[in-house]
Amino acid sequence: MRRIILALALLQLPISLQAQGVMDGLSPGTRSQLKKMFAMATAKDLPTDLMWKQVAEGQSKGVAEGQILAETSRMMGQLEAARSALLRVGRKEVPDQDVSLGACVLSRGATPEQLETMAGKAAGRRPLAVALKVVTTLVDQGLPLDHALQQVGARLDAGATDEQLLALKNELRLGMGRARN
Repeated sequence: MRRIILALALLQLPISLQAQGVMDGLSPGTRSQLKKMFAMATAKDLPTDLMWKQVAEGQSKGVAEGQILAETSRMMGQLEAARSALLRVGRKEVPDQDVSLGACVLSRGATPEQLETMAGKAAGRRPLAVALKVVTTLVDQGLPLDHALQQVGARLDAGATDEQLLALKNELRLGMGRARN
């Protein structure tokens, strides 16, 4: 109930200065829809940084307002799916950073089930931010998603530290470089 009241209050408050700057060039109707979307995300306890990033990127690239709304809504859905997947493995709380990075993994093609499986390998033992960041970095470097998830998951199964997970980025990057030569 408290979250609903907070969300309704957010609809009545002026947008923060940072948000106002991002929304300056948008029509009143689009701004209104975005305010409602952000209030819903806040009510669902979702971090909104990636949603704001979608709006800012759309604005800077001159993307149509309808597309900005669609992409922002898509990101909200990925944040919600990530949060749900991370909670299903028995975590009582999920840090915003884990939710945001989980959404990034989903945006690269992972399914909520794959995210849940990976989270289950570290359930209750540690935050997932480093593992999730390693997966997104590996995929961004050209490693297939399934292989990145398998490699990071195997390291989590073996009890790898965050430092060992970070080293995996360099190990696989070097291996990929050799394979291309």
